[in-house]
Amino acid sequence: MSKRIKTSIIINKSLDAVWEEVKVMENHVNWMEDAVKIDILSENNSGIDTKMNVLTKVGPIKLTDIITVTDWKEKESIGPHLLWL
Repeated sequence: MSKRIKTSIIINKSLDAVWEEVKVMENHVNWMEDAVKIDILSENNSGIDTKMNVLTKVGPIKLTDIITVTDWKEKESIGPHLLWL
């Protein structure tokens, strides 16, 4: 069973500036508190079917999440599918 999580935040930047940061998947460690390192596994590093290993740390617990981008709406949303190992 899958669940959807929707969050929002106000960022005092243009949509173009925000998207330039967000579309680079490796940059997500700059603003995701629990992401430590992102390694791209696929040939493409953005868009649908981008696959990556994401090392996350919450307190003393470290996990490797395998994330595949399953939804990509330019300047609107990125939809990940997570597989926890």
